[in-house]
This record gives sequence, structure tokens and C-alpha cells, in this order.
Amino acid sequence: ARRKMKKHKLKLNPEFVKAHKKPSGGAAATEISVASGVPSALLKQARRSGHLNLSNRGLTSVPESVWKINIDPVATSQAVDISNSKEHWWDQVDLTKLILASNQLKELPEDIQHLPTLHLLDVHGNELLGLPHNIGQLASLTRLVLSHNKLQSLVPELFHLTCLQSLKLDFNELTTIPDDVQHLVSLEELDLSHNKLESIPDELCELHKLLHLDLSHNNLKCLPQSLGTLQGLQDLAVSHNALQEMPPLEGAYNLVVLDVRQNKLSHIPKLKPGKCLKELLLGENCICELDCEMMACYTSLILLDLRSNALREVPEDISSLTSVERLDLSNNHLTGLPPKMGLMPNLKNLTLEGNPLKTLRIAIIKKGTFEILKYLRSRIVVEPEEISQSGPTPSHASSTKQQTDSVPDVAECRNTEVGPESKTVKLSKCNLTEVPQSVFEAVQASKVVLSFNKVSVLPSDIGRLTKLTILDLRNNHLSSLPDELCTCSQIREMVIEFNRFACLPSVIYKLKKLETLFAGSNQIANIDVKGLRELPCLTCLDLGNNDIQQVPPELGLLSALRYLELGGNPFRNPRAAILAKGTAALLAYLKDRIPQ
Repeated sequence: ARRKMKKHKLKLNPEFVKAHKKPSGGAAATEISVASGVPSALLKQARRSGHLNLSNRGLTSVPESVWKINIDPVATSQAVDISNSKEHWWDQVDLTKLILASNQLKELPEDIQHLPTLHLLDVHGNELLGLPHNIGQLASLTRLVLSHNKLQSLVPELFHLTCLQSLKLDFNELTTIPDDVQHLVSLEELDLSHNKLESIPDELCELHKLLHLDLSHNNLKCLPQSLGTLQGLQDLAVSHNALQEMPPLEGAYNLVVLDVRQNKLSHIPKLKPGKCLKELLLGENCICELDCEMMACYTSLILLDLRSNALREVPEDISSLTSVERLDLSNNHLTGLPPKMGLMPNLKNLTLEGNPLKTLRIAIIKKGTFEILKYLRSRIVVEPEEISQSGPTPSHASSTKQQTDSVPDVAECRNTEVGPESKTVKLSKCNLTEVPQSVFEAVQASKVVLSFNKVSVLPSDIGRLTKLTILDLRNNHLSSLPDELCTCSQIREMVIEFNRFACLPSVIYKLKKLETLFAGSNQIANIDVKGLRELPCLTCLDLGNNDIQQVPPELGLLSALRYLELGGNPFRNPRAAILAKGTAALLAYLKDRIPQ
């Protein structure tokens, strides 16, 4: 009978039990907290770390518990405790970082005054129409991010934040900036881009600690004449406005980047000569000529963008820009280029598309920057062979006699004392057509330099130099390397640029300790990624100014590379904009395009 009773014993429905079970205090508190938009565990963590991130939670208002997180925190924590572990007042810190980005906030309440210890307040990506007046009580605030909102004006109290170092107001609807902006005396970064500004107050030029100023994408027709007094300014962006002229910037001698693209400028800005300016972006303006005197101020430039202007000629003085690596002259009215432009020593990427060039054949342009410069050098009155392909300045090409006298005689080079104990062998610019046998007797040599000669064959005896770490063969007539080179297993650096290689010699892939390979300015058509992956120590690779038609995405797998140069090749992808972002960005771009 007992067995039958057990068998037919009623069982309670688990859903019924769950519905009538009394929740514990912690669980109940958790439900309330989540309903308000802030998990209690997140508040508890914020009280310990001082950081609270409530971004992308669909908030239309900020819960009161956030503003009062520093007010009686122990009592609050006991009300929301879900772990039965006690919070102690000595474990808690004041909130210094609050992120409310990417929500649906239309206003910030006056309760913001309860967080006077905030260092960072980020409310970008909301729908703010204004700011609370007591925002000026956040005396410790150093960074304020208000980007991507609907602000049309700024409250005066905002400019009481004298500790503020970074203020981002981009992508709003501001039409004016109050004169009180001068009171933000600690400001180092100010972003006012993508607004509706028509003028900038002169008082902004009182911010002498300002390093980065972005005024791009507005309706500005002029800038304060005293803008040049910002001596510490490093980055100035005023692109996509309606500027017809720039104020003198002679005082801003620390300027590194100047972006004035897509305006109505007819002349290049006036700057004080210095060594700081690296990037000058003048594209999409109305510049019809280049001031030769101003060119002397830009000797430190690395990037010069002059695309989509009205240039009809390029002055010969442009060759004085010896540091320029990228020069964009596309979409102008150029019919030719000055021959001395071929003497620019560091120019790796020259863009000429969209010009009615008559003195430069399309076939040469398609071969890339190196061939263009080589052709221009050949048009100089001085014999091309007397011009170093490493890029002398015009002062080096003074006369044929001086050039000839500086080149040692072949017999003199061959009589150079090279013994078995020699550590360095240097036979550069000796007009050698073959390598002297004495070179291979220097079995202790760690560095051999045979650059700027006319050597067409490297003898197999090179394999005897087993302690070689640096081999410089640039500017010769080489098209191959002997297999015996693989015995020089200690080579860390190899320079074979300005030769006649149609591909990288396979023996290079056997040099497992190779760290640096300069193979630019040859005729290399393909990149052997499989071979390059055999070089685990390779960190620097220069294949610029070759005939590479396609860049394999697998090149992005060479994660050890810290420097990769591909400019001056005829491939279309990656585009120049990707190359300009640097090696890390280029490798990431290629890696993302590897077929799955």
C-alpha cells in the first residue's frame, strides 16, 4: 500500500513554485535596478573603480542613482547587494569617468552637480539640445565630449571649466562661439568641425596652450588675423569652408599639419621657415601658381597635396623640397614638369593623373614615380651618369669636372688595402665593373659596401664571407645573386635598390636572420609572399618604385613587419590613402582581404 501511495504521490508544478516563490532582497533589488537602466552590479563596480560606462543602453534619461552614486554610497550599496557581500566605505572612490555615449538623452539634469570629481564626461551620440547651467561646477573636468548632438548654443557656465584640456563639439548645430572661450586657459584640443559656424572670435587666439584646432566643415569665410600667435599649435584643420585667404601663420612655428583643402584660396599660406611642418594639404582650391619664396619655408615637408587646383606650371625651386616623400599634382593644368624635379631625393609617390601633360609620355607615367624621376633627370643638361640616383640636391650638380674629380680611379680602388682581418670593406663610387678578388679575402669582414658602381655579376666567392652582417649593393647593374650567398647566414641588412632585378633572388629567402631588405627602384613585378614568410626576423621591407602590378592580400600576414614601403608602383589597390596611413594600417587592410 505504501509503495502504491509513493507511486501516485502528487508532484507540484515547477512553474507554480517559481511564480509563488518569494524573491530574496538582493534579487528584488537587482530587478529594480535593471528596470531603471543600470545593473546594480555595474554601480557597485563603479564605486570601486571610479569609472562608469553606460553607453549604448537606449537611455532617454539618466537614473537618479547615477548622479547620487557618491552620496551615501554604503547605504545605497546595501540596498542593491546581490552577492551577500558587504561593501565597505573605505573600498569606495569618487566617480571620475562617466560615459553616457550613444543613447537617446535630450538633456542633462541639474543633478550633474553631484559629481564634482569627474575628469571625463562623454555624452557623444545623443540628442542633447542644451547643457545644464551648473555644468560649470565640475571643476575637475579635463575632457568633455559633446560630439554628435543637436547643440545650437553653449551656456556661459561651460567656460568656467578652467581645468578643461579637451573639448569636442563636432557634429552639432552651433552657429557662434562665445567670446568667453578665452577663459578655457588649459585647453589643448578643440574640435568645432561639422557645425554651422560663420565666424571665429578673436578671443579664441588667447588659448596659448592649444595644440590641436579643428574648424573644418563649417561656413567660415575668414579667420582671426591673430591665429598665427598660437605658438604651440601643432595641428590646424580648416578644410571644407569658404576661405579666400589665410591669415599669416609666421608665429605658429610649431605647426606640424596644416589642412586647408576645399576652400577658395588663390595663394599658399605664409609660414615662418622651420623644421616642424610635415604635412601641407592644399587640394581643391584655386591656387594658380606656387610662390618660390614660400617654397623655402617648406623644406621639412613630407607630404604636399596640391591636387585639383589651377596650376599651369611647377617652378624648378620645387626641387629644394628635399624631404618630400608624397607629392600630389593631379587634376591641374600642367603640360610639363621641370627637369630638376628629378633631383628630389626622397620622393617616392608622385601623382599626376588628370593633367594635359605633353612633355611626359603616358608610358613613362604608368611605370611609376621612379621612372618619371629618372626621365626628368635625363632632361637635365648635366650628364645623367654624373647624377647620383640616391638624389643629390641641385648644389651637388654644379659642374661635370667637379663630379668627375670626386670619383676614385678604378686602379686606386683595386689597390685599396683589404686583408683577412679587415672588418669593413668599402669600395663605393669606384666605377667598378667587377668585384676585386681582394674583397673575398676579408673573411672577417662584417660589412661590405660596393654601392654606386657598374657591377653586373656578384661572384660566388661572396660565400666565403661567413661573418657578413651588412651587404650594400645599391646602384649597380645586378640582375641576380649567387646561390653561394646563403652561406652568409649572419646577414641582417641587405641593400639592393637601384639595380635591375626582375624579382627578388630566391637565395634571399634562405637568410633566416635578415631583418632589413631595401629592394626599391628595380624592375620587380611580383611579391613572393611564400618566400618572405621564410624570413622570421624581417621587420623592414622596401619594394617601392618597382613594376608591381598587384599586391597579394597574404602580405598582411607578415605581422613582424614594422616598415613596409610599396609606393611608386603601378598597382591600383591598395590606394594611396591606405599607403599613407602607415605599415600597421596597410597590413590590416591586406589581411582583411584574404579570401576566407
